[in-house]
Amino acid sequence: MSSRNRAVKETDTDALLTKYAAIQAGYFQDPFLHYFINNNNNNKHAPARKTLPLINRGTFVRATAISRLVHEFISNQDQSSIKQIISLGAGSDARPFTLFHARTTNEDKKNLIYHEIDFPDSVMRKAIIIQNVPEIDNVIPGPVEYNIDDSLVSSLSSSRRGVRLRPDLVVTPVKSPSYTLHGLDLNRLVTSTAVTSLLVNLRLDVPTLLLSECCLCYLEPDVSNTVINSFVTAFSSSSLSIVSYEPFTANDQFGTVMLQNLSLRGITMPSVNAYPSLLANATRYRDLGFSKFMRAASIKFVIDHWYDQDEIARIDKLEILDEREEFDLLAAHYGLFWGSTSSSSSSSSSSSSSSAWWWQDLPKSLEL
Repeated sequence: MSSRNRAVKETDTDALLTKYAAIQAGYFQDPFLHYFINNNNNNKHAPARKTLPLINRGTFVRATAISRLVHEFISNQDQSSIKQIISLGAGSDARPFTLFHARTTNEDKKNLIYHEIDFPDSVMRKAIIIQNVPEIDNVIPGPVEYNIDDSLVSSLSSSRRGVRLRPDLVVTPVKSPSYTLHGLDLNRLVTSTAVTSLLVNLRLDVPTLLLSECCLCYLEPDVSNTVINSFVTAFSSSSLSIVSYEPFTANDQFGTVMLQNLSLRGITMPSVNAYPSLLANATRYRDLGFSKFMRAASIKFVIDHWYDQDEIARIDKLEILDEREEFDLLAAHYGLFWGSTSSSSSSSSSSSSSSAWWWQDLPKSLEL
């Protein structure tokens, strides 16, 4: 495993602990996240990391704004239709289990298909947790098939850094009609044929959302663009939407220092330099195929316009935000991007009815 990949994986641990700290501080709820804190993850009262109020608030906006877009995609379509989500670089995200838990009937649960993709050893760790925690295993619509080697489990449990699996390895440690956990390097998904052949259980005939939460920025720009285009091509006969959360430099001193601080930890974000602004990122997604509908908003815009005064007053009471100016600067360097390859005027057939109209009423700062 390269040192770069190891550094990227460590960002997942940071994000997990940071999100847990915000939950413990009362910013939002997630009934499943605590299971992923420790290796056996059966401790519901794992100690929370002490995190600055500005980080907690940023985590709150990131988590709830992405969830809002995901829920809009799921709920504002034909409720009897099947919806599919593909999460790139999913890491320890607990969103699929929260979504399954929230769906009240078995039929409703089965109408959601969720795919998670990450490095092979990362998904093996996640698979062990899913299998060993009944609260998670039971929420996945079955039947659930596990493919976890006992010797691998033992090695993962006894090694601090875990097993260094071959970078060309493709594993599927958890598989069900509704949830599939894929272990492979995203660099493998550079053709539509690779997308359709390597991602088992993938449906090409249903409305699908591609979700990237601070993932594509770690890839070289040509690779990340090729990966996105591979999915667009694979879904050329149906409909594909995207929700992406990514940092950008804004070509200013704050953005430069932000990247320098990350580089000290061995973390590089090639795509951030290639697409340094909100407009550059949104244009990128539009040009890669999300041309029927494309919008973007900085996290600063989101916190200012997507939440009512009661919600802002609630989080203001949780912690005193002395670093408000610094928070505004930080929030101005992260963006949400959402779009679709189809429009509301497209065919009304079930395979192409995933039009973007459900997002049109959201407050926006940039429309392409």
